[in-house]
Amino acid sequence: MRMGIRAVLLAVGAALVVQLASCRVAQSRRERALAVYPENVSGERRIRVRVEEGLPQATLTLRGPYEVRAEPPDPQRPVLAGLSTAPRRPVQVTVAPTIKGVRLGRTEVPYGAVSVRATGEAPLEVNGEPLAREVLFYRLVPRADAPEDELRVQVVARVGMEAYLTGVVPHEMPAHWPVEALRAQCVASRTYAYYKIRTRTDRRWDVKDSSASQVWRPGRVRNPIVNMVVNSTRGVVMTDNWRLFPAYFSAECGGSTKDGVHVFINRHIAPLTGVRCPHCDGPPGAREWLYEVPVDELAVRLRRAGYDVGRIRRLRALDEHGRTRTDMGPVYDVTVEHEVDDHVRMLTLPAETRFRGAIGNRRDQLASTFFSVTIRDGMARFTGRGHGHGVGLCQYGARHLADEGASYQAILDYYYVGNTLVRLWEG
Repeated sequence: MRMGIRAVLLAVGAALVVQLASCRVAQSRRERALAVYPENVSGERRIRVRVEEGLPQATLTLRGPYEVRAEPPDPQRPVLAGLSTAPRRPVQVTVAPTIKGVRLGRTEVPYGAVSVRATGEAPLEVNGEPLAREVLFYRLVPRADAPEDELRVQVVARVGMEAYLTGVVPHEMPAHWPVEALRAQCVASRTYAYYKIRTRTDRRWDVKDSSASQVWRPGRVRNPIVNMVVNSTRGVVMTDNWRLFPAYFSAECGGSTKDGVHVFINRHIAPLTGVRCPHCDGPPGAREWLYEVPVDELAVRLRRAGYDVGRIRRLRALDEHGRTRTDMGPVYDVTVEHEVDDHVRMLTLPAETRFRGAIGNRRDQLASTFFSVTIRDGMARFTGRGHGHGVGLCQYGARHLADEGASYQAILDYYYVGNTLVRLWEG
């Protein structure tokens, strides 16, 4: 994995590597001051958030001065268009891909991508949603001879990491939850985002704005509590032996978190080793759910997902060692025993990334991979606990620990065993 984080730390010096002291739950005077969010933080990274994958066109709303540049910048034409003063009223511009480039309103520029940057305070809005002060529009061409009506535009917001987190934290964890739980979520989200930046340098974007990465909704009004949480952990990430790692998190693990090496990654990362969860291992977190689906319907869903499944005879839930589970617990793989032309065949699928996605992963379906399964009278019966993939931080568990007085560092230490906190930049 191309991290280079050790080189970064050596370059900036040991002074940036700090173990953070515990913070009180009550807001200090400094924390209250930090509720006013600073837009520019020295040394922070900017992140590219994919907002729209492919639209025939997008509507850009401008409420202040702006500049349009090629992406990457063209030294011969550094500024393609712009407005140096705020318009009297909001200006709406249609952005659409063309055969030659990108059209903004009536102006067509011969570039496959353009950057629109607000030079004032008002953020840019796309399709009625305020995003950021810089938005990139990429022309997507499905094939070389594609007609203009098949071209699409991809929308990517480029925003400072700390501003990005103010739009992530309250949508991944309720803003009224304990402050220490929110801080733990913020550090986990920052670590995940910065890891994606470091590992996706050859792509147009770093993260999506949905649960496929982490939910980002910048909104029109910032939350002072969230601003304080982001500021009080500014620049702090987790490392494993001084290397970044993907700090996964989920809503409710069910009773124990899972080892990421068996779910999302192909190498052992110590902080992503599974642990017992104090919230989900007993009341009130041990709420059970039941999901029943006809076996024939289950086979149809698997076939729709591309798996050649015949008549299903049996389902076996496997633990991390490949052994059949006889009780409710973390499931890493599912073996589907089925018949095709009177021959019994076996199909083993990763529980989270393949099986759950194929048959339904909503809260009212197969809510997690912490379950037991039986087949009776033509019905597949899944009994389980939790919601989500169960790797890394358990959000409900974090709330439980914070309610008991744990600091955010203690929460992170519990769920990401052996991590080291590092402050990479500071305001």
